[in-house]
Amino acid sequence: MARGAHEPRAAVRQRRRLRGRSRLAAEGPSAGRSGQGLQRGTRLREPRWEDLRSGGERVRYLYREWLRGQRRRGLQAPPQWTPAETVREAAAANGAAAPGPAAGELLRLYESVRYGEKPVSDEEAAQLRSRLEAETASKPKR
Repeated sequence: MARGAHEPRAAVRQRRRLRGRSRLAAEGPSAGRSGQGLQRGTRLREPRWEDLRSGGERVRYLYREWLRGQRRRGLQAPPQWTPAETVREAAAANGAAAPGPAAGELLRLYESVRYGEKPVSDEEAAQLRSRLEAETASKPKR
């Protein structure tokens, strides 16, 4: 009889997961950092704020976090939407005529980093982070 023919699906998935981990562990601590040794479907951990090296990386991080928050609030943003469309639709979904000042600043900095490849200082990114946190905290949860 073939191995795993009568094995429950959960046990098969667990065995496959463990097999992948042991392979990564055998390749050493640097396995997976540049995509080497990763299996298909493996998710990489989002870097922490402290791990980011530049203001531009931090602005991109803030945009991703903002977008996750909007999705938790129910925004269905298709991938083909531009950042400007996403911010505008998020404001409309939250009952506002226009995006808040922090969201508008996020859009301006994100587009300058993403499309204009202009540098953003760490101080600008930190100020934006605190403004976004304050704006998010002042909004009622839905």
